[in-house]
Amino acid sequence: MADFERLASLGDRRIAQTLISRHTCRMENLGRLPDWYVRNSMSPLAPVTLLDGTLRDVGIDIRRFPASFHGTWAEHAAWGVASAVAAARLLLAGQLVGAATIARQQVERWGLMRASVNGLSRDPGESIQDFLARAWSHPETSVAADMPHERPAHSGSIDYELGDRDSVEEPRLDHSHVRLSDGSEVCPAVVYGLLSEIMHGDACRDHLRWESGALLNPASVPADSAFAVSVVADAISLSLREVKFMIAATAIVKDKQGRAAHLLKSPERFTSPAPHAGNDERASEERLAFRNGRIVRFTPAPLSADVSRPPLWALMPLLPREGLDPAVLSALARRAKVYESVLDRKRPAGRLYRDDELTTLAFASHRYSSTLGGQKMMEREREHFGTDFNVDNLTSRGTSHLLVSELAGLAAGWATNDDVLTASALVASSLRSAFWLWLEDDDRAMALLRCSLEQTARVRVWRLKPTRAAKLERSSATSPKDWLNAAGWKRLAPLARALSEFSHAQSDSRWDGARGLLAALQVDADPETSPFTARGSALDLVTTLAARETVATIRAEHSTVIADSATSLLESVGFEVAPDDSSLSALLDHIWSHRSASLGPNQFPTFERNLSDRLP
Repeated sequence: MADFERLASLGDRRIAQTLISRHTCRMENLGRLPDWYVRNSMSPLAPVTLLDGTLRDVGIDIRRFPASFHGTWAEHAAWGVASAVAAARLLLAGQLVGAATIARQQVERWGLMRASVNGLSRDPGESIQDFLARAWSHPETSVAADMPHERPAHSGSIDYELGDRDSVEEPRLDHSHVRLSDGSEVCPAVVYGLLSEIMHGDACRDHLRWESGALLNPASVPADSAFAVSVVADAISLSLREVKFMIAATAIVKDKQGRAAHLLKSPERFTSPAPHAGNDERASEERLAFRNGRIVRFTPAPLSADVSRPPLWALMPLLPREGLDPAVLSALARRAKVYESVLDRKRPAGRLYRDDELTTLAFASHRYSSTLGGQKMMEREREHFGTDFNVDNLTSRGTSHLLVSELAGLAAGWATNDDVLTASALVASSLRSAFWLWLEDDDRAMALLRCSLEQTARVRVWRLKPTRAAKLERSSATSPKDWLNAAGWKRLAPLARALSEFSHAQSDSRWDGARGLLAALQVDADPETSPFTARGSALDLVTTLAARETVATIRAEHSTVIADSATSLLESVGFEVAPDDSSLSALLDHIWSHRSASLGPNQFPTFERNLSDRLP
């Protein structure tokens, strides 16, 4: 605290440099995470190569825009594959809340797909977890009857407005678990509940603190990180298992029975053992690294890690000087070319790859697809703004949001109340993931903002009404809506409703309608451009609220000197941090005026039992 007060007395620039250094340190630590962390995060992606190969055989472009769920059933399945990679990428970046948000949505989506093709419907009043337990207890029938399938081993409408608290206990109904190829047994309902707990800050708290405060220091990995990785990994495996059945059904319809049979026999996890130390192939990787906030070339030291891992530059946010740096684009393009050679049944390395090596190639190829989408978006911006376009504006925006998330992480480290610490850490992590996904034009950035908004309200209630906050913490029935109301932010309900819509992918989810509502929530927005600025506007609003509450908490609980410096710094980069209740009240009134807005028709299609009839 004293060190930061000294820095604050030297000027805002020193505080900014320190916050940016925290980000840089965390990014550099990503390349030093333990092998077990990397291998367990990557293992559930083992089927991706066969999934990609089959999708390509049935006519799907593996360079399609990863965040798009539109198109044929096969393209929808391709979105499921891309989503698995997106969740693993955030997990490899230490961003547990972001990974859990995507993973939970996918467990829900493909679990409900499984129910639909088997003719199951959700009973009135039935919890989503009980319904998922029933769905996964039903035998696989989503592929042709003469294709091999494995029965699981036997064992003993969400509120889109604001609340979806789930249980982490086994459902009481008689249900089956799913046995994966590595012998592990998974209860989908419990996995779904645990992911929800992570998103609300009720599970894996030490991991959150490790990311926000310890900056992912590989020397201090908390014990619950292994558990956190396993929960997300189980979710990815469950989802890809169902995606596999859908893609196999597509292959059968396309008269590629052999390909479908091969795919159905594929394992859900790595099968080849990790190599012994010293046998790693990473000496041939691109010699690029992230140092002091920049991409640099370097000569690597001898490596002794036991597992192939995605290089750091494949994890970076798609900013011009990070994930979209020309050196990174070139390196990813080369790896994507090697991967496509593998899909063409060639051996570009002159030998067969190990599971972890091949999956690392697949990961890089999917990240290349994401960068292609990022480049297209940049070109669209260039065409829209013409001579006014400045690529540095995006970099500056990234720095602004970085400062807020790092300041929230700093405040978490100073908190003496365990609940405030967790909430602040979750704000820091969810804002980071939201910005990264927003850069990729991924709607699920908005689902992360929902987490940010809830936890910001939680911090605010602890600051203004600690007795009320303590009561809410003790109640198992407390919902995000309760935190917003207690914070005096009831008028933000339409915003929370829109953000919440992106957290789920059920047949009655309405993402297009939620985007339309976000567009309407902007004040004095140009009708022609508001649909394109809606998500960015929501990102700025929630980040501003987080900035205000973080600074207010620092001022009330820790240091007025640091709070004054932080206020000046954040306002210099465009955030309205100084209290202006009249301005904020007018914005809240505008948002509240849209409380009855309709979100329109359902977005996600349902699946029929005879899937082949629905395929082109």
